[in-house]
Amino acid sequence: MIYKTFEEWMKNVKNIDPAMLQMPAQTWDKYLDEYNQYKHELLLTTPREG
Repeated sequence: MIYKTFEEWMKNVKNIDPAMLQMPAQTWDKYLDEYNQYKHELLLTTPREG
């Protein structure tokens, strides 16, 4: 499955609702880094259209 937003990824991959969660900035940074890695890998493995 391809997730288009960080929030969607957090809900479906990490089972965390980012709208309801209070976390230290370091924890958000960790999740953002993981999401950015997911997006990078997705770009490398998904054929481009057009």
